[in-house]
Amino acid sequence: MSDSTGKMHDDLIDAVGISDLTNYLRTQPESVRPGLVDNFYRHVGDPAVPEQEADMLPRSPIARINQIRTPLLVTQGANDVRVAKAESDNIVGSLRPRGVDVGGGRVPPLVGGQARDLLRGRVEVSLRRAF
Repeated sequence: MSDSTGKMHDDLIDAVGISDLTNYLRTQPESVRPGLVDNFYRHVGDPAVPEQEADMLPRSPIARINQIRTPLLVTQGANDVRVAKAESDNIVGSLRPRGVDVGGGRVPPLVGGQARDLLRGRVEVSLRRAF
């Protein structure tokens, strides 16, 4: 799989599970929306603007799902209100029927470095399995 720079990768990690940029931005909680104006809307696009929405879908991971052939570790925070579980489920559900090795799951609510340590452990297990 190549990234946006064309560099090839033997395995991939999806740390938050966003599959569709337009859906991701549309489902943000009201408390997060003011912060979207100066970052996501400016750099990614505003799905309320038809031209920008049309540009966002081809850049969404789900639009390139058929290019993923290598093992993928998908993680999503259990209490992360910014990324709906359906987003990561969409990625996993599109890959497994094609036989792509998908691991990971929901990261339980943790504090401090616990989430980092849990994710690091999942990455190490995934890499061992891939190689």
